[in-house]
Amino acid sequence: MGQHMGREDIDPGADVANSFPNWRNEVLTWSIYPCQSGKLKFSFGYDTLKDMNENLKPHDINQFPHDEGLVVFGISMSKISNTQRAENYFSYLEEFLRKIVKTDGIGAIILYSDYLYMHTANDTPQALRAKYVESMLQHKNSFLNVLKKRRDLIPKAYTFLTWGQLLLNSREFTTYFSEIKKMYRDDQELQEYVKIDSGDKEVNENQANFILEESLVLYLIAKGKFSFPNDYIQHREKWILNCYPGKPLMTEGYLYQKNIFEFKNPDNIYENSYYDLESKLLFDLSKHQFKDF
Repeated sequence: MGQHMGREDIDPGADVANSFPNWRNEVLTWSIYPCQSGKLKFSFGYDTLKDMNENLKPHDINQFPHDEGLVVFGISMSKISNTQRAENYFSYLEEFLRKIVKTDGIGAIILYSDYLYMHTANDTPQALRAKYVESMLQHKNSFLNVLKKRRDLIPKAYTFLTWGQLLLNSREFTTYFSEIKKMYRDDQELQEYVKIDSGDKEVNENQANFILEESLVLYLIAKGKFSFPNDYIQHREKWILNCYPGKPLMTEGYLYQKNIFEFKNPDNIYENSYYDLESKLLFDLSKHQFKDF
């Protein structure tokens, strides 16, 4: 991690601390490897704390892993006809295409958050259904129309999915959501993050559930707790990455750092990650401080 300012082989009995200047500002790194003689040899080096901190900051992705994977594009129903209309997403895709170098294949999930908005909507169920169905169909058709004009893109690599369909494929979601709501009632820090993420909206029970559910679903996606249909990848994905135009919610980051379910998905290189399509920054939500959000 970071640039090694120096590296040398050291006798295990040597005074290691005196071998490195500015000890308080540097971190020792070491490794063991076998020699031809059969003996083990120690290799020591050090990283500056400044370099290590720089590496923890949000940064762009140079290129995606070579293994097959999925990117999940979340679509907010409040932005589906303006900042998140289909044409805008293709400008983000152009940036992504530059990061695809010698990969085995990448699929895209277009995830519409229709059911999520049921928490806070004031319209009747009938009115909401009519509005959301029309909006999603228009968005999908616009997306497909652009795809047809692009011979360099593979239409079957794109899956269009609603929030309700996603939840329907999870047997444990209601259990996880109940645990998060219970945690929210007792955790003042989590309550504060939900308030910040809500902006100028009143934080009543419905608004809190909206923020909590959105954060939980993205966390569960990265941890491999949802299965996504995709005709191109066909469940062969080795990694999955959540992408959205805007910074991550502080509530979301808190769930990753608390990790109350102790979920691990080591096969997914992006199991703790979130990519901001606007700023072109990859966040490690398990490590970044909330001032970075």
